[in-house]
Amino acid sequence: MSRHFQVTFDARDPKALASFWREALGYVFPSPPGVDLPEGADPLAAWDDFLARAGVPEEERDSRSALEDPDGPDPEGNEFCLD
Repeated sequence: MSRHFQVTFDARDPKALASFWREALGYVFPSPPGVDLPEGADPLAAWDDFLARAGVPEEERDSRSALEDPDGPDPEGNEFCLD
């Protein structure tokens, strides 16, 4: 039997914590919705641009982060999010 779960951490600096776990797990930062990043592009810079265009105040832009498995969705539906 498999279980679906999501791991969430409360963090003072979600982007820094996500960067640590990215290195530890080999995960990647996802692209913003509707944005296809060219290979080698910086997804964090793309998120900054996306959030600025969406009108999110700069002081709120590092309030959460997320990572994805580069091999695609986990067959059990696991996710890794940082708030």
